Amino acid sequence: MATLKLEKKTAFPFFILHECGDGVRRVAEKVSRDVIGVTDTQTEVSVVEICAKEKKDTQHHSQAVFVATDGCGERAEKLLYEIPELKRVKGKKESYAFLIRENVLEEAENALVIYGSDRLGTIYGLFHLSELLGVTPMLYWGDCPYKKRNLVIIDDKDNYISKEPSVAYRGFFINDEWPCFGTWTTSHFGGFNAEMYDHIFEYLLRMKGNYLWPAMWSSCFMLDGPGMESMKLADEYGIYIGMSHHEPCMRSGAEYSKVRGKGSPYGDAWSYKTNKEGIIKFWEDGLKRSQGYRVFPTIGMRGENDSKILGYNATISENVRLLKEVITKQRELIRSILEKKEKKVPQLFAVYKEVEDYYFGEEGEGLRGFKELEDVTLLLCDDNFGNMRTLPEQFEKNHPGGFGMYYHLDYHGDPISYEWVASTPLMKIWEQMTEAYEYGIRQLWIVNVGDVKFQEIPLNYFMSLAYDFETWGSKIMNSAQIYTKMWIDKVFRSRS
Repeated sequence: MATLKLEKKTAFPFFILHECGDGVRRVAEKVSRDVIGVTDTQTEVSVVEICAKEKKDTQHHSQAVFVATDGCGERAEKLLYEIPELKRVKGKKESYAFLIRENVLEEAENALVIYGSDRLGTIYGLFHLSELLGVTPMLYWGDCPYKKRNLVIIDDKDNYISKEPSVAYRGFFINDEWPCFGTWTTSHFGGFNAEMYDHIFEYLLRMKGNYLWPAMWSSCFMLDGPGMESMKLADEYGIYIGMSHHEPCMRSGAEYSKVRGKGSPYGDAWSYKTNKEGIIKFWEDGLKRSQGYRVFPTIGMRGENDSKILGYNATISENVRLLKEVITKQRELIRSILEKKEKKVPQLFAVYKEVEDYYFGEEGEGLRGFKELEDVTLLLCDDNFGNMRTLPEQFEKNHPGGFGMYYHLDYHGDPISYEWVASTPLMKIWEQMTEAYEYGIRQLWIVNVGDVKFQEIPLNYFMSLAYDFETWGSKIMNSAQIYTKMWIDKVFRSRS
């Protein structure tokens, strides 16, 4: 039986196939630091470009980690024949095999093989090792230090083949981020840049998320990296980036305030009615900039500062007609710019506050059933206070684009704000989100966490529910109680 021993002065190197990419390498470096932090084991990350047999100077180790992603080169293909169990993740989404084997690799006698079905699967497999060591997502965000262990043994009992995630896209929304988050990132990182977002991405990935709405009150994700550095980093990790429920075509509201004005090609009015040419140009350039990255564009439009698109005096029918024109043009732009060579790009339309009346319409006229929304994810919303506002009806449960849910753990607005305190009980999250899941909302879950820092327990629970509904969902009546005990044991016991 193959056995790995992690202890002081032993070697435990990581070998990463070159084809896995920089995102997997970055995560491997984070996990290797976890190994050192917990066990003081000697480790380093090496990128493998050719078989060890072809390298005369290759050192043969007694134990190592070998990391591969399905479809990434001949070496990954070779592993499928050497370890048949790996085929169980082939063709799946975001899944991984975590297997202990002996005498199958040129690099080491005993090896932990982490094999992902895709980039995110490989990353989750790497973080699975951190979890075995007792490292939680709270390592950075919860100031939760490593708990030292003299010896960690990993053997056949730890072999694991993961499932596919329960919800396809799972993530959180940084919102209402001043003064706390904004002051923190400015003082520690000099702004909302890629250096800071690397911590956000790591937090998301440790929770097995894959989707983010970046901070948007005063920052511009596509500009502050500097430039596109934050977007490039997200793409390396395999993370999908969206621009919140009301920021269409991958351009933030704050960005329009920076580029508008007399003489600007984008005009000086956030109005499709009076500044159509400028607004279309604004969207077109945002989509061109997003080519080649993992993006999840929002479509639709509303007025500035949480207002209605045509103001409060226009009829619902007038708004619906204008929104149909807007959505048709946006879909045309997305198809021509992002969906070349039969590539499909996920898109969402948010049925939220200022546009909800237009979706359901009046006297038979509304956006519900509009042909341009057929393959678009319909993002339903809670009432801003954690209660389901609307759920799919029977006749629409097979909507081709699927349904999503925008949920709140933090809210800034009328009639009352609640911020900076985790005030939503886990039992309420379980009750409401299991209802959403059972009604078919399984394409996208996004949760507003405000400043991020103050929502640790509910956010961790929300993400666990989205990733593994079978373990934490409807069948587990005391899910919240079990999770709370487990979370406290992992996080606070690690400090003792």
